[in-house]
Amino acid sequence: MNYFEIFGLEQTFNIDLGQLSKHYLELQKSVHPDKFANGSEAEQRFAMQKAAQINDAFERLKSPIKRAEHLIELAGIELVDESKTIRDTAFLMQQMLWQEEIEDINSNHDEDSLYELQDTIAEQQAQMIKDVERLLANQSYLDAQAILPKLKFMAKLSEQLRTLEDDLID
Repeated sequence: MNYFEIFGLEQTFNIDLGQLSKHYLELQKSVHPDKFANGSEAEQRFAMQKAAQINDAFERLKSPIKRAEHLIELAGIELVDESKTIRDTAFLMQQMLWQEEIEDINSNHDEDSLYELQDTIAEQQAQMIKDVERLLANQSYLDAQAILPKLKFMAKLSEQLRTLEDDLID
């Protein structure tokens, strides 16, 4: 299923998230269960299925990582198992250094270092997203796919840092 078609969007990584949200709201209104309250059971079921499909499509397209995965799948390339994908030893070493830095930040309650690390991670994520966008535009799907596990790690690390920030501020 092509989620871009559901929203009438061009099949590209760089999409207008405002337009995506607008189309999402319009589509959800069109299949809202209240519109089918007096309809047949089959019509109600269809509306529910369509609403679920729209929700799934919206969730996939609003996330840069999931959007990239969808584009790769649409190109006919099967996504690889994440546990076997990061072979970049420099990145693996960097992961360990970041985890040590997080431990130090946590034990020392060092908010300044936390904010610096958050900025560093955000910058690297932004660069990786640009790289994925460029690779997908050039139809270098396998190269783009190789970056996605790193991006997923970075997203988890960002969430870990947000949680740590909440803990330090409280």
